[in-house]
Amino acid sequence: QIHRINMGMEAIQLQLHTKKISVSESIHFVALPPPYNSIPRGTWLRALRALTSREIGNISVAFNSRSIRSLVPSERPVWITPSDAAFRILQRLVTGVGVRTNNKSKNNTNRNNSRSRNTSGNTKQQLQYLDERDFNMVLHSYASLTQNQMHAAHRVMALQERTPHAPPLSPVAYSILLKAYGRWRDTKNVEMSVIHAQRNGVAPDIVMMNSLLDAYINCGLLDRARDLFRSMRPKGVKTRVDLSGSVAQTVKTEDLWSLLRPNTRTYNTLLKGMAEVGDIDGALDLAMEMKQTGLWDEITTNTLVKAAVTALEFEIAEDILTNHTVTVNGERGVGANSQNSRVRKSRDHPNVEAYTELLDGYAKSSQLEKAVGVMQLMQKRGVEPNEYTYTCMVGALARNNKTR
Repeated sequence: QIHRINMGMEAIQLQLHTKKISVSESIHFVALPPPYNSIPRGTWLRALRALTSREIGNISVAFNSRSIRSLVPSERPVWITPSDAAFRILQRLVTGVGVRTNNKSKNNTNRNNSRSRNTSGNTKQQLQYLDERDFNMVLHSYASLTQNQMHAAHRVMALQERTPHAPPLSPVAYSILLKAYGRWRDTKNVEMSVIHAQRNGVAPDIVMMNSLLDAYINCGLLDRARDLFRSMRPKGVKTRVDLSGSVAQTVKTEDLWSLLRPNTRTYNTLLKGMAEVGDIDGALDLAMEMKQTGLWDEITTNTLVKAAVTALEFEIAEDILTNHTVTVNGERGVGANSQNSRVRKSRDHPNVEAYTELLDGYAKSSQLEKAVGVMQLMQKRGVEPNEYTYTCMVGALARNNKTR
């Protein structure tokens, strides 16, 4: 993948700057005549998507290497990170330098105004097709790297803010920031991101809400997460947010959180926070609310079992699995009537994580027979153990000197 991308980058560089060897054998770069010295906009966009793809992102995270050839003309190749290469392409799309677009007039009005057209007018025409996704792809690319790359992520947002023909910042961009800062447990910048969104008049959506909720939980601020969850307004309350996502003048930005309605992910995110601290009572109350609203799914089951195991309430965990295990044919156990649950078409059973959690809990509590019983129960209910399940079982046997 990297090799193919670099071949494409070399081809783009060749078109932008043609090599010319002088008599003294030194290499010079000369530009081709228009329009051959520019690259079609669609080609730039395909390069941007390739550089910000998941495959390239995984390589960047793993190695943080300068593996992409820069488009800067030089006698020797200059290597930069995929994220930096994507940002430089984004800058070209913003400025129009080296970008070829269709300059045909769309109507007679454009023809009548042809007298006033000049180079800047043509540039303006080239710059009118920016898409928010182009900025967000590069932003996500930086936010997926190490924490010290976040200054570059803010450069992307600053570029979008300063560009008159760019779309305004949306909840998507702030969701990307909140996920990144939450992952690094950076409470200060989580709060600063929220303040920045409020100052820009960005109306939060449910995705941004869930990202902030998850960030609070990752930062160990469960009480803040609970307060945010409680701030959501009850059913039937109407909002005044227009289709573009901007804030209506009669609604204060800081009050917009209360206009959102929680979805399954919202509940499960808060449930995860309760599970991590073993708040089984709060988790059970929240899960009951999910059941009543039809939002219970297999993730709810897995997280609730984790909460019970963390609180050493193994019987409660077993009851949850008895009533809420997804069966092979996609139906659920007694007492679970959610229509949102589904059996994932994957190798692992949707609830294998919950059974493994219970097995490991018994093992760490020196209850080997109970742990073996969970393994047998999994076989009876058609829940295929995965690699981690077997690892936990081996650990349980080793703790009890059952190595043969």
